[in-house]
Amino acid sequence: MMIIAVVGSGGKTTRIHKLAKYYRSLGKKVFVTTTTHMKKEPETVIPTYAKDLLNPLNENGYCMAGTLTTAKGAPIQKIGTLPKDLYDLVVKKADITLIEADGSRGMPAKIPADYEPVIPENVDEIHIVIGMSALGKTAKEVVHRLCLADDDLEIKEDTIITPLHLQKLLKKGYLEPLREQHNDTKIKVYPGQADTLYQRVIARFLQEEKDVTQIKEDWFKIQPKLVIFGAGHVAIQLLQIAKFLDFYTIMI
Repeated sequence: MMIIAVVGSGGKTTRIHKLAKYYRSLGKKVFVTTTTHMKKEPETVIPTYAKDLLNPLNENGYCMAGTLTTAKGAPIQKIGTLPKDLYDLVVKKADITLIEADGSRGMPAKIPADYEPVIPENVDEIHIVIGMSALGKTAKEVVHRLCLADDDLEIKEDTIITPLHLQKLLKKGYLEPLREQHNDTKIKVYPGQADTLYQRVIARFLQEEKDVTQIKEDWFKIQPKLVIFGAGHVAIQLLQIAKFLDFYTIMI
C-alpha cells in the first residue's frame, strides 16, 4: 500500500493520471481522490455505499472518487473530500492511492496559505508540481494567492516571472515547510507544462534543486535547422530528437 500526495500548481491532475497509468500498467489497483477539490471526470464515482468504490477498484483496477461539490467561483463541476470511513476503507484495498492535495485555480504557480497543502495522514511520497508556462508572464496572470507574497519573494502584480521566482516559490512555499512537517517522507519536485527546450532545462534544474540562474534564456533563442533526407526508422528517430531540441526541421 502506497499513498502519494500531489501538490503545487500547473499540472497536478496530469501528474496523477501519469502515475495512475504507470501503476496500472504494473497490474496495481489504483485509487484517485482529493483532500481539496478536483475536476470531476466522466469515470468519477460519487459513492453512496462502499461497494460503489470497491467494485470498480476490483473489477477494473482503478477508481477515481469524491463527493460532488462546486468550488467557489469554479465554472466546472468538481469533487471534494470523501467521508473518512470510505476513504480509509478504499485506501486499505488499493495498492496505490493518488491524492490531489492542493488547489491553484488553474494557475501554473502558487503561494500556499498556512493551511495548504492538505496532506493526508500516513503519506509515503509528496510530489510538488509547478508550471513552466508561468515563465515570461506577469505575476497577476499566473500566480495564485499572489496577495501572500512577502518581500523575500520579490513578486508584485506586474513582475515578470523568471526561473528564480519559481525556484523561490518552490523553496519557501513547499520544499522547506513540507520537509519540516514531513521529515520522514520522500518529497520531490516534478515541473510540468514544459514545451520548449529552455523550459525543459529550467524544469530539470528545478527538479534537481540546482541554481537556475546558471541558465541564460538567450542561449535558446537561435533555432537550429535540420534537413532530413529520406524516410524510414532513422529519419523518424531524428525527427523526434529534433523536436525535443527545438530544431526547425525540413524532411525531403
